[in-house]
Amino acid sequence: QSPASGFFQPRPGRRILRETTFCDAAGRSVRMDRVVVDSDAVTVIDFKPGREPGPGDREQVLAYLAIVRDVFGGRPARGALAYIDRGVWEAVE
Repeated sequence: QSPASGFFQPRPGRRILRETTFCDAAGRSVRMDRVVVDSDAVTVIDFKPGREPGPGDREQVLAYLAIVRDVFGGRPARGALAYIDRGVWEAVE
């Protein structure tokens, strides 16, 4: 079973945001692939199809985590890079 499978299952109180635009504190907008909002945490999943990991991939997700922490009231946030064509899941925290 994939480590991502739990983030595709319905749960009471869970909201799943797909291709959603957020703004950072400086007003720059970013579009996040998948944001899973649970009552106790927020998870950002960034999908990367058909390529090797890039040098800025982790930094991009870390920036997303800072944004969702602000948006969702300091709720704990974690992230993941999902290299879908390679079947690789990398946690980012």
